Amino acid sequence: MATINLVGIGSSWAVPGVYVELDFAQGPVSGSGSARTTLVLGSKTAAGSATADTAVYGPDTTVPCQTEADVIALFGAGSKCHRAYLRFTGVNQTTSLYFIAVAPSAGAAATLTETITATATGPGTHRTYCEDMFVDTAINVGDTPAAIAANIVASVNSQTRWPVTASSAAGVVTYTAVEAGPEGNWIRMQGQMIGSGVGSATSLTANTFMSGGATAENNTNALVTIASTRYYYIVSMQSDAENLARLQAQVDSMALPITGIRQRFIAGSNDTTANAITMATTLNDARGELVWCRATDVAPGEAAAHMTGVYASLEQGAAFGVNRKNFSLFPTSPTDAASWQLTGGRAGVGGAPTKITLQSLLQNGVTPITVLPNGSAQLVKRITTRSLDGTVSDFRVRDAHKVSVCDYWCDDAAALTALEFGGKDLLPDPVQGQPPPPPVATTPSLWGNELKRLVNDYGNAGQWSYPPGATPQPGQTPADVINATAVIQAETNPPDRLSALFQLSPVNIADTFNILAQQVG
Repeated sequence: MATINLVGIGSSWAVPGVYVELDFAQGPVSGSGSARTTLVLGSKTAAGSATADTAVYGPDTTVPCQTEADVIALFGAGSKCHRAYLRFTGVNQTTSLYFIAVAPSAGAAATLTETITATATGPGTHRTYCEDMFVDTAINVGDTPAAIAANIVASVNSQTRWPVTASSAAGVVTYTAVEAGPEGNWIRMQGQMIGSGVGSATSLTANTFMSGGATAENNTNALVTIASTRYYYIVSMQSDAENLARLQAQVDSMALPITGIRQRFIAGSNDTTANAITMATTLNDARGELVWCRATDVAPGEAAAHMTGVYASLEQGAAFGVNRKNFSLFPTSPTDAASWQLTGGRAGVGGAPTKITLQSLLQNGVTPITVLPNGSAQLVKRITTRSLDGTVSDFRVRDAHKVSVCDYWCDDAAALTALEFGGKDLLPDPVQGQPPPPPVATTPSLWGNELKRLVNDYGNAGQWSYPPGATPQPGQTPADVINATAVIQAETNPPDRLSALFQLSPVNIADTFNILAQQVG
């Protein structure tokens, strides 16, 4: 009988507890638990009163953070935390939302300039676009470029939710990101003159990324602060490789058996297809998701916050795993549309990725958003960044719901074990003719049967499929097959340990259908 070993739990480990290791994509290729809270790993402006790196703020913290006014007071108007709050609560006002501010960047803020030319010869409007938002500024006959620019500045600065501010000189408007750092380089802006015969013109006719933002924030100290607390979804408002690598390392480390804090992180990318794929394949992690939002006008962190709000809202309240597994081609109904606020970019359908591009993204761990012919935005398919086993493609845990289902089952298995078996005497299974163990004792079979019952409960809720390579016997359900291959044993070294091995096989999604019609006569 081979010993069942967990990472970090050797035969000399003597600390009592329930230790669960969840390994993804194992075997041949071919409610549960605690509340699912969300934490935003963001940043603050100088106006925010929050303590950076060392304090978490949320609905039940010493300094509460529940309303938009709270967020603004703590993190500053237009900050990454403020923008994340708006995106998340725009679709989800029930999941508990927490924030921690990474220490601000010491670098430069991104900027963009717009030049207004010619005095107005007719009335009109200047429309300033920032991401997927806009504000209009009236233009009157005789307004000089300097006057128009000053009025644009007043309009923009009145939008206190925006991630930019404006200033002007001699008809040139300068837009500056509210916070320093390279994330500001993903903010897109555009100017438009509306009305015939206005006479004035703008240089910012194209939808343009800001530039010049430098020196990324460093999430190291903030990660130390949150290391011992479980926030099931962590939204990263930083999209650079260094910050995501640190976040990934901590999430993966905390999920190991000794700590047992199973979490997930979601980030965004507004980069090119090639760069987004490089990011995802570098992460290559079932616990990570990378939302590609280039077809929208939304900044990466905001897209991640929005999508996390959607996922958390539609997953909550599940008794076994998840209520909603399939986010393919989302939204698919009017009900879904109520949980969706992303719009297609101003490039319209012309900015939509091709099917070949979408295929490449999905094959390489990127969750893409596209634009439909009617101009609306659509989530193509929700996936994890796990796409490789070494250098070989491996899609066994591509669908993100598989992580949710397995996490829920592990949470339930741990809770059940601690509640019903913790601290009991460990006896061998009785042989025929022997009495059952007393209530103060347990045996491998008693424990194993409860875990198998849990597998059956999930199976009855439709969460399992047949494991790859399985040959089910007549009448066998997927849960029956999983339980038939389970290993439950009492270890000999150390003798006070029970071990179990279950090969979980979460159900697949039917989201691709091929129909071949052949006219033969």
